[in-house]
Amino acid sequence: MFYPQKMTEIEIIVPEQHVLAVTRVLAEQGVFHQEDARGYLRLEAGLKSADYWREESSAYASLERRILAVMQGLEVDEGEPPPADQVSMIEIEAVRPAVERLEQETRGLIEELTNEQKKLEQLQRYIHQLEPIADMDVEISALRNLRYIFAMLGIMPVDNLERLHTSLARIPFVLLTLRK
Repeated sequence: MFYPQKMTEIEIIVPEQHVLAVTRVLAEQGVFHQEDARGYLRLEAGLKSADYWREESSAYASLERRILAVMQGLEVDEGEPPPADQVSMIEIEAVRPAVERLEQETRGLIEELTNEQKKLEQLQRYIHQLEPIADMDVEISALRNLRYIFAMLGIMPVDNLERLHTSLARIPFVLLTLRK
């Protein structure tokens, strides 16, 4: 005996001029599942081939990647997708110029942001290097303009102090350990 069951998949054959409209309606309802349509499309009937739809899909994916790359460069959150009732299909050719303009406008900003982040990292490294002498009453300019004495400030593992003493044994030196 046969019992009715809920359908999980359905094949719909739609004339080409209605493909986008039907796809839009199915996407709005959240029931869209695209399947390879090679067997259904006929070139001799004047319909677009499966390769055409594959290229269209690839173009949409490419635009999405480009937009996401710009958003990532600007550190913008993707956010939540719009509700299903607000989803609509857009023409690639209508959006492509806007995406290209967006990329051009943000390219300079992203480069500037990257340069500023590098400068910030460099300044943070300087702060990290100067932390050991922050508690000392020493003028930095006095350390920079030494005439007959060489001074070096640095950070090294405590385990290497003995090795440094051995390396400097033949020359007069003073080693101040500021923090361990």
